[in-house]
Amino acid sequence: MLFEPEKWQQVGDALPAQCMATGRISRGDLFAVAADKNADRAMWRLFVASKVWGYGPWGYGPSRLAKVERATPEAQMEVLLEGALEEGLEHGPMAAYYRLRGDNPGPVAAKHWGSAFFTKALYAGLRDQDHRRPALILDAVLATKVTELGGLPYLLIRGKAHHWSHYRYGVYLAWMGQTADRFEVAPELLEYSLFKADL
Repeated sequence: MLFEPEKWQQVGDALPAQCMATGRISRGDLFAVAADKNADRAMWRLFVASKVWGYGPWGYGPSRLAKVERATPEAQMEVLLEGALEEGLEHGPMAAYYRLRGDNPGPVAAKHWGSAFFTKALYAGLRDQDHRRPALILDAVLATKVTELGGLPYLLIRGKAHHWSHYRYGVYLAWMGQTADRFEVAPELLEYSLFKADL
């Protein structure tokens, strides 16, 4: 994914050096950041990398990250994300999601940090967990495509994505898992394929 390093200078020290040098960040880079759990500011680095990877070339990404940081400063974000990943490692991705989202229509744990972005951090942070169903990204693109293909209700409301409850996230994970099993592929490969597919 291409991005403009000069626009992300305020958090550039949290990104891998090669990403800032090349203006490219990949899933592999995100996985490497997530795997380096003993790094200084490890959870903040995962938060930043997932935001940069998610926004890519979209110019409003840095201002959206700054908006989240104003409401939930770095130290608080570190505690929040670490707690969610610990929950996920012990109880699975729905528990991690619940830690960050709570019950619908309850408030998100970090204001302005929506499900489309915190599922990216959970996806990378819980990728090596032992639970049968992995954490997967859920954003507007995937909600639209899964609704079209699977007819799942309530991933879209009046044709638009919204903040999904942890129950709805669980329904999504179950559908993705069953569909991946049917086609004998890894759930994350199904997620990637659906995201890229032109339906």
